[in-house]
Amino acid sequence: MKLHIISGSASKKMGHGKEYIENIVNRIYDFNKKEDLFDNIILYTFNLAENINLNSNISLKEVSFKSVKDKNYYLTKYNKYLWRVFYGVNRIKNYYTLYNLVLHNYKKDDEIYFTDYEYISMFLKRNIFKKNPILTLHTMDFNKNEYSFIESIYKKTSKLFNRVIFESSKKVLVHGKYIKKSFIEVYPENKKKVRVVDYGISENTNKVQKNNSFDHINNKYNLKLNNYKINLLIFGMLRQNKGIVNFLNKFISLANFNNFNLLIVGKNYDIDEKDIQNIIKNKQNIEWINEYVPSNEIKYFFGASDFLVLPYLKNMNSQSGPLKLAMGYNTPVISSKYGELGFFTKEYGVGETFDPYDYNSVKSVFSKISKDINNYKLNIQKIQKSMSWENMATKIWEVIKE
Repeated sequence: MKLHIISGSASKKMGHGKEYIENIVNRIYDFNKKEDLFDNIILYTFNLAENINLNSNISLKEVSFKSVKDKNYYLTKYNKYLWRVFYGVNRIKNYYTLYNLVLHNYKKDDEIYFTDYEYISMFLKRNIFKKNPILTLHTMDFNKNEYSFIESIYKKTSKLFNRVIFESSKKVLVHGKYIKKSFIEVYPENKKKVRVVDYGISENTNKVQKNNSFDHINNKYNLKLNNYKINLLIFGMLRQNKGIVNFLNKFISLANFNNFNLLIVGKNYDIDEKDIQNIIKNKQNIEWINEYVPSNEIKYFFGASDFLVLPYLKNMNSQSGPLKLAMGYNTPVISSKYGELGFFTKEYGVGETFDPYDYNSVKSVFSKISKDINNYKLNIQKIQKSMSWENMATKIWEVIKE
């Protein structure tokens, strides 16, 4: 009997699945070695990033990703309205090919576990979801009013496809209590299948002192950060539903705006760069590093920051990689009150929340924060233990064994 693990997001061109493989897939192998449940564990993905450390005893099946991820390729070839369509079609084709490979190796009684999946290609390749797989659902963002016309069609279609897919699934794993609640509201018939598996936190031991972080960032990126103000960080790929432009317009209007430094670190994805540049030009306390930051640089940005800012819009109902990085670096957050992020921030007392649509709410939260953040840090230390990668992997392994 084999365990088939599918992780499309762990590739060079698909995104951020490195942590999943190193912290979950490798641990699952260790659990299986002790309990001898499966004869073989096979990982399926697109061409892996070279720096992923995968246990050599795990069989690896890679598929070549045959399209370009960078949206600028599609914007150049098509237009700003159609690029998502062509990018989406290519993405569906690639996942379809990946799922074909899984089915080719699948035998009766094997187990299938998806760390992520693509709705439409799975629906088209319905033989794979009829194998009673374990699915990981990363987001419940089906609020059509917050999307463009094309995106809303995709979301509504995905919602319908998921309903069919979930009927045949063994379990659906989600990364938060609020996402579980949202799932049950949309798919009440599957409420017994959904299971919360909190996204893992890496308690980082490679923290850098604040002054050393400032020195490194200022020298490498030619900036002038300092510790005289409250230092805010927006980190990660910039997408429209993360509410960056909406937040900046309100933030620069605050009476105490000059009490803060704001550093934006992340490559633009689908925002018109001029929208950001026009807002921050001539603002000496806002800097934007518009590029992908390698993992060995992350510690400096969190080391220099007092707060991580997450101004996400209503339709961003998912867990956040930057949030979990902040928890690992013991950095409090100032988060939108919506979705899983708002719930998480308040539930565990790791920062403050605000309504990104309401100027007075933004004004209120930024008028009361200070460098006195010890209570937040104490709460973060508590969840670092309860939401470790070890605990996450253990919960997933228990589901696999059911």
